[in-house]
Amino acid sequence: MSTAESGSPPEAKKIRIEEERGQSDQGAGSVSELPTVSTENIAIQKTATNETTECTAVTEVDVGIFEFISPSIPGFTGIIKERIHDFLVNEVDRDGKTVHLESTEVPKPQKPAEKDGSVEEPSLSQEEIRSLVEKVVGKETADAIQAMLENPADKKATVTCPPQDDKQQRTETHQLFKEHFKNKLMTTTQDGSIVVRWWRPSDKNDKRTMKDEFEALGGTYLQFSLYKENKDTMEAVNTICKTCRLAPKSLSYAGTKDRRAITVQNVTAYHALAEKLARSQEVLNRQGIYVANFKYVKNALKLGDLKGNRFGIVLRNIAGASQETIEESLKHLKENGFINYYGMQRFGTGSISTHTVGQHVLKGNWKEAINLILKPRASDRYDWARARKIWEDTQDPERAIQAFPRKANLEIGVLKKLKQNPTDFSGAFSSIPRNMRLMYVHAYQSFVWNHAASERIRLYGAKNVVVGDIVLLNGDLNEIEEDELVNTPKQQVKLVTEEDLEMYTIFDVVLPQPGFDVIYPDNATFAVYQKIMAQDGLDPNNMVSANKEYRLPGTYRRLLGMPSEIEWSFIRYDDPTMKLCRTDADILNGADELESNVGQYLGLRLYLSLAASQYATMVLREVMKQQTSAAYHTTLKRARDEDVGQEAK
Repeated sequence: MSTAESGSPPEAKKIRIEEERGQSDQGAGSVSELPTVSTENIAIQKTATNETTECTAVTEVDVGIFEFISPSIPGFTGIIKERIHDFLVNEVDRDGKTVHLESTEVPKPQKPAEKDGSVEEPSLSQEEIRSLVEKVVGKETADAIQAMLENPADKKATVTCPPQDDKQQRTETHQLFKEHFKNKLMTTTQDGSIVVRWWRPSDKNDKRTMKDEFEALGGTYLQFSLYKENKDTMEAVNTICKTCRLAPKSLSYAGTKDRRAITVQNVTAYHALAEKLARSQEVLNRQGIYVANFKYVKNALKLGDLKGNRFGIVLRNIAGASQETIEESLKHLKENGFINYYGMQRFGTGSISTHTVGQHVLKGNWKEAINLILKPRASDRYDWARARKIWEDTQDPERAIQAFPRKANLEIGVLKKLKQNPTDFSGAFSSIPRNMRLMYVHAYQSFVWNHAASERIRLYGAKNVVVGDIVLLNGDLNEIEEDELVNTPKQQVKLVTEEDLEMYTIFDVVLPQPGFDVIYPDNATFAVYQKIMAQDGLDPNNMVSANKEYRLPGTYRRLLGMPSEIEWSFIRYDDPTMKLCRTDADILNGADELESNVGQYLGLRLYLSLAASQYATMVLREVMKQQTSAAYHTTLKRARDEDVGQEAK
């Protein structure tokens, strides 16, 4: 039952929103009113641009996440992501196959296709090979090559073949020597003539040689499955490149995966050898990285080359509801889905949300954007806090550079640009890697989208399509979680009229991210786009930025998400740190799944599949009716640990 259907939110929800307001407002200075359910006063949380926003972490309410599909079902508490192995993510590829660690076997070259189904011909004798060479280069040249072979000590010796004007004939000559003198003689073309010389180890890197070798293996790209623990995708890829001496630009993948999780995804590497990765397996394993499922393919992975993700989630220290009530909530999820909000990961974990920076980028306020990136925040460690404070107090790039820790690459890069030109804030922002720059503006689009989704649910509920909604016509919405602009087919959408209401379901409804190439709902939902963006100095109907890099066409996102293949089980345990589910590495090593009905704590193991760009944390929020931010779950863990401490006394 939606809020709109019940007339007003349940009392528990009112209390919960008031608690979130209090947490958001504490120490935050002057912040505009948080959402109410009044139709006249559309729910808007002001973006954090005022002077005093550094004190508290960003909450769900701050980024427009207010509503539930099933507010009448009681919620419960549980700790999300307490341990790294509590959150498992396995990529689902374009073919719908879930990526798991399966085999570490290194593929071998494929044998050439046999002609007419006949058996492979036996190797030729030396006399037969000599006859073939003489046929293509002549007797005199063949004699010179034979003399060269009989004097292997003279590694500088060469033989120049008679000129061959026919390119096809030269190609066949090269192929002849490659087939019968591999790793012994090498041929090159100079001024239309083929030169025969001794093979050198460096010839392994010859483009022609490498192309043939990779074609024999199956393709010029090595595809492998990457398993990582407590690392983001880029960090894991860089570790592989450093360990295996690969160029970072040669690796590509379909999407980034969570850092605080154990994830498995496919990666492709141009002209990489499986043997090299396999030899590095032990070194990589010590760093929480496994590589497996080696195969050679013809094309590299691109952003968006995935169907979705399979999640395995452990919720610890479940309390506040019976197992029957929890199962009721899970069954409701299975039948009705969840609000497809952008999760908290989209907005960062600090007190300065990424969407706030994005707002200034879209307006060309480069100085404000840079100052927000360098602004002190409550979650900083001492060295970071000290460096940020130095910048805030002195605006001295050199002093701030000296104070920041070495791994503050983004901040140091920005400050180095300002050191060169203290007034060039636009240039300083451009020093940030492009994917990060785009992350800020996409976060602002997501911030607006979340508010619009909340307003749509508040006004019209989560059951039916209404006049003025936007629906997807082609049924295939290619949503990209990556903070990159990628070329995707334009989505076919339409505004719903009274006549075609019965043709669509709530799962066909989409909402646009603000952009210059989208249409907006033709009902009261559109007012939230106007009001939020006007408050931030922007206009949803005028999204053509003067800076081409930030001209956002916009895209569409489904209002509701529907998980598939949902499974769950309960487990009891006593040790808060024990592993409660198997990872792919455990399965590869033959470990059994833990089962237990005894223990003081109750855990829930939940398995489900989601489409690309959908957030498992937003599924958990719908089921649990609690916040999903890392800060909130830290407080739950602290409370549990305090209880354990009291019992120990």
